[in-house]
Amino acid sequence: MTILDGLDESQVELLRSAGRLICCGRGVHVIRRGSDARSVYAILSGAVEIRDRGSVVAELGPGEVFGEMNFFLGEGRTADAVSVDDETAVVCYDEHELQRLAVRDSGLAIRLLSNIARILCARLRDLQKSQGAAVHR
Repeated sequence: MTILDGLDESQVELLRSAGRLICCGRGVHVIRRGSDARSVYAILSGAVEIRDRGSVVAELGPGEVFGEMNFFLGEGRTADAVSVDDETAVVCYDEHELQRLAVRDSGLAIRLLSNIARILCARLRDLQKSQGAAVHR
C-alpha cells in the first residue's frame, strides 16, 4: 500500500509537481524530532529511516509517506526522519499546497488523503496485532 495506489501517470506527475521536491544524500535529516509539524512527505526514490532517540523504528521506501500523523494532529515531530541512500528524493506538502491541489483536482486530493488514511489504518492494525501477540505470549 502506497500513496500512489490507484493513480494514473498524469495524476502521479501532478502530485509530484504540487509539492516541494527535496533531494538529499545519505545522513541528511528531512525531519528533526521536536520541530513543527507543518508538512507531510512522500518518498519518490531512495529510502528514509524513522528514528526514535537514535533507534530505527521503520525504514520507508518509494511511495511511502512519513510525518503524516503529526501533520494532521498539529503536534511537534516525535521522531527523526533520515535519508539512508546517496540519492533520496521526497516531495513535501504543507496545508496550502494540499488546498491548491484540492482546487486544481479534487478527485486526486481525495485519493491522496484516502491513501494516507489507509496507510495510517494499516499501521495501526499492524501495531495492534504486534501488541496483541506480545500480550498473549
